[in-house]
Amino acid sequence: MNCIKCGREIPEGELFCEVCAMPSAAPVKEAPEPKREKKPKKQRVKKPVSRKTVRRLRTALVISILLTLAVCALAAYGFRLYVERTEELRIREASVTLREKEADNRDRQITELKQELSEAEQTIRSLEEDLKRAQAEADATPKE
Repeated sequence: MNCIKCGREIPEGELFCEVCAMPSAAPVKEAPEPKREKKPKKQRVKKPVSRKTVRRLRTALVISILLTLAVCALAAYGFRLYVERTEELRIREASVTLREKEADNRDRQITELKQELSEAEQTIRSLEEDLKRAQAEADATPKE
């Protein structure tokens, strides 16, 4: 094969001319790679499921559902007990608080009554003193 530009002969298999570096006109033919044969994919053979296996799976499913329902029922029962006990505690606390308030009120009333009693005793003493003075004045004044 000859170079297009300078006309010199290009040895077979060369891509460029040795003199002018012009690419050769004919592409070099490379040996084609052998085509690989694709291996067929292994197809999974579906085996029929036996009735025994189906029964076992159904039984396992039913048992798991029943266990789930039992756990839910126990949780609901426990929550109900918790709420009842909480309410009982609230009622007890409220009754204790009410008793404490009633006791405070009684103590306050007793204190007030004691104060009133001491005031009344002071008034009685002052009245007794006034009465004694009045009697002493009455005895001291001449009778006509």
